[in-house]
Amino acid sequence: MQSVASESEHVTFTRHMSVLLTGVDFGKDADKQRTKQDRKKSFTYVRNYIRKERCLFMSGMFYLFLGMLADLALPIYIGLATQDVNTNGGANLGSYTVIVLLVIAIGSIGTGNRSTMFSFFADNVSSKIRDDYFASITEKNVAFFDVNKVGDILSR
Repeated sequence: MQSVASESEHVTFTRHMSVLLTGVDFGKDADKQRTKQDRKKSFTYVRNYIRKERCLFMSGMFYLFLGMLADLALPIYIGLATQDVNTNGGANLGSYTVIVLLVIAIGSIGTGNRSTMFSFFADNVSSKIRDDYFASITEKNVAFFDVNKVGDILSR
C-alpha cells in the first residue's frame, strides 16, 4: 500500500517539477506520455546543471580512480610480501611493508577526497536546482496556483 502512495507522489512530483522548471506539463501520466524528445530535453536540462560543476565532478572521478587503483594494488603487494616470506625468509619484508602502508595511505586519501568532491558536487547541483525551483515558483501567476495545490508544490 505504501509503494502505491509513494509512486503516486513521485508522479505528482515529476509533474510539478516539469511544469515549474521546464514549462512543459506532461499531465497525470507523466512517465507514460513522455516521448523520446521529452526525455532528451529533461536529460539536457539536468546535464546543464552538471556541466556547471564539472570541475568537482572530474576531480571526484580522479580520486575515485586513484582509490580503485590502490584497492587493486594492495592484494598484489601483500601477495608479494607473503611470497618473499615463503621463499627468502622475509629478507625484503621491510620494503614491502612500507609499500603496503603507502598504498593504504594513497587509497585512504583517494577515498576521502572522492567522497568530499562528490559531496560538494551534489550539494552545489541540488542547491542550484532548489534556487531555480524557488525562482520559478515566485514567477508563476495566480492562475497556476488555482490549478495546482500550493501544499503539493511547497512540500516538494
